[in-house]
Amino acid sequence: MRSLIAALLLVAQPALANDMLPGKPQSAPVLIKGATVHSVQNGALANTDLLFEKGLITAIGADLKAPVGTQVIDASGKHLYPGMIGLSTYLGLSEIEAVRSTNDVEEVGTFTPEVAAETAFNADSELLPTVRSNGVALVEVAPQGGLVAGRSAVMRLDGWNRRDMMAREDTGMHLYWPEVGDEQAREKLENYFADAEAYRQRRSDSEQQLLDANLEAMTGVMEKRIPLFIHADGGAAIHQILRFGDRFGLKWTLVGGRGAETYAKDLARRQVAVVVTSPQGLPSSDDAPYDEAFALAGILDKAGVEVAIALPSSWSSRDLPFAVGQAMAWGLDPQKALASVTQVPANLLGIGKQYGDLAVGRSATLLLTDHPLFDYGGVSVKALYIDGAAVDLDNRQKRLYRKYQQKGQ
Repeated sequence: MRSLIAALLLVAQPALANDMLPGKPQSAPVLIKGATVHSVQNGALANTDLLFEKGLITAIGADLKAPVGTQVIDASGKHLYPGMIGLSTYLGLSEIEAVRSTNDVEEVGTFTPEVAAETAFNADSELLPTVRSNGVALVEVAPQGGLVAGRSAVMRLDGWNRRDMMAREDTGMHLYWPEVGDEQAREKLENYFADAEAYRQRRSDSEQQLLDANLEAMTGVMEKRIPLFIHADGGAAIHQILRFGDRFGLKWTLVGGRGAETYAKDLARRQVAVVVTSPQGLPSSDDAPYDEAFALAGILDKAGVEVAIALPSSWSSRDLPFAVGQAMAWGLDPQKALASVTQVPANLLGIGKQYGDLAVGRSATLLLTDHPLFDYGGVSVKALYIDGAAVDLDNRQKRLYRKYQQKGQ
């Protein structure tokens, strides 16, 4: 019986790994001609060329000259965007959510700041090609579980292994706020941060002190070197977090954000960004407006809050263009909409100098589409480059679609 189970597992294992080849490093210049270049800083530039070499953008303008050996792409009538960035995902940590053996999202324990999510990242996940085929070039991989779950990392969605794919480690610590009314958990959390601050002060006073691995992992947060992402929804929880952040002088970002419109001015004054994670969600209560979730990003933006849009899960980042389009329809400024999945996430994760916009000197991480990216009416990603490498846009769903088109013929 055991040998039969082992054999079945061996047969099933390939289904959990994609067999697609990563893109090769850029070996020749690429000139994309005549596209509408969508820049976060400079807006939409019609009939514009973009040249990139060795993974970096080297020129943007009209009628650029192609160096010898350049691959020239005619993009007339097409649109060029920065590669999108998916925030707060567990892509690569979970393959089939209903199958426990394919999930490595949570660590055991209430306070596990030493956990680094990228150590469990599956570079061969079948979900990676599906997500990137819609123009998502990088994702933040974040742990879950307990109150302080651990540290996230930014992963490129192309490469041979997790080392190839890592764009940056230690991009943020993730705290999951306890339910309102659970005073025991909140008191435990406040005491833990008080201990972390006391430990930080002792460490700065004496280099000879024995290290506590758990509290040592918190020093970056207490010294504001590592951003703190606090996951919470609801006005009462946000009110508690505002006081918590003030008490410990934290640099933090709110993830979730339902109910944040009530505290928009307080968040803006503290320069707290909000990652809106339910832009297509249902109303939070029977008497809430029907468009409560749809309009949240636009309301926060108008109040001066920096807004990012995310769809946390192992796969749903592939729907980011549609979520952003929904937010635009309910009042989010188009330029801020583009920034919400490009420049704002890049800045929050500490990679804003390399990724998140189309500008000379930035990474050639970009996508080419046949229609405006956030248009529900059938936009298709025609090409994706990550650090200048052309990425295969095929995936398992597309292969199955092509296969069953042949049935009965």
